Amino acid sequence: MNTVLHGVVAAILYGVVRGLGVSRVSSVAGVLLFALHPQRVEAVAWLTARKELLGAIGFLLAVGFWVRWRRLGVGWALAASYVSALVAVASHPGTVVLPGVLWAVDTFVFSPQSGARHRWWPSPALIPPLLMGLAVAAMTYLMHQHGGHGEAEAGQGIVDRLSRGLLGLWFYVANTVWPWPSRLFSIPPESLMVRQVMAIGSLAVLGGGIWLWGKLEESRCGVIRCGLAWAGFALLPVVGVVAAGPYLGADRHAYLAQAGIALSLAAGIDLVSGPLRKGLLVLAFGTSVIFAGLSTVRCADWRDSFSLFAAEMRRSPQSKIAPLHLGAAWLDAGHPREALVFFEKSLEIDPHFELALRNAAKARAQLDSQGVENLP
Repeated sequence: MNTVLHGVVAAILYGVVRGLGVSRVSSVAGVLLFALHPQRVEAVAWLTARKELLGAIGFLLAVGFWVRWRRLGVGWALAASYVSALVAVASHPGTVVLPGVLWAVDTFVFSPQSGARHRWWPSPALIPPLLMGLAVAAMTYLMHQHGGHGEAEAGQGIVDRLSRGLLGLWFYVANTVWPWPSRLFSIPPESLMVRQVMAIGSLAVLGGGIWLWGKLEESRCGVIRCGLAWAGFALLPVVGVVAAGPYLGADRHAYLAQAGIALSLAAGIDLVSGPLRKGLLVLAFGTSVIFAGLSTVRCADWRDSFSLFAAEMRRSPQSKIAPLHLGAAWLDAGHPREALVFFEKSLEIDPHFELALRNAAKARAQLDSQGVENLP
């Protein structure tokens, strides 16, 4: 079912890219890069990540109907965009950035065409999706404060959040360009030097983005700028500035951001002509084939919980979450002794890890009830 939903997302994204004026072949190239990218595996193979797919469907439909309303001026398209926005924010809190993306569509695609004087001022039509986003953001914040990540985030000051944001940005940029090897839980490096290099890399990316932004404005490349703004808005909730979790990021959280990047790439291919355009198309389709192969290999990790978390332990030996989940898989399979081994590995990394302590006690209780000798 997740594979079907991902196919639906790709089809809708193609419609959005075409609706923004990109040619057919360039749209196919951009969508294939998005759909076959190895980072899609986590969102599709993990049942828990279905909210990413459902949220993306509502998000992209809202953008697509918004574009149609702007082009044709039909009221039903605006109403459909609002309904789709409601589906999006009800499916995933990360879609609260939708008003920003709709604003980018208006500002960079349609305002230059119409010669609007106040092109940066948001349209009143954005008020309903903005209110939806604010409501979901408020509910998410309250739930985090009452049993979610509130305690972990309470001690995060603005400097901590900004530094974590730089590390998170580097994680997403690096994994977009070089999506290998895969890590389910990416832990911030302990080395201060490595952190500084990552932060400098993120600042270089931001500086390069600002420079490119200015060049694109000179060239009036509205659709490319719209896609870059889309990606930037989609990354805001997940890089660590807003939600300061213990990890740098996750592949599934790149879903909406890379849809915006796909739009920019497709529009960029259309910007050139002649042999250069043909070369870029060959490169895009060739990269898609490579991505398909890497995604196929990555799917082997997701065969079951044992293969997934065993692979994660090999690639991230300092992750306390991987042995916790592997132990839970053994416990669910009715093997508390094997489960206890991995709970203890998790506690070796963090002796105060509450979930590991709780699960280890549960495994010991099952061993006691079976009359089996516990591990020391």
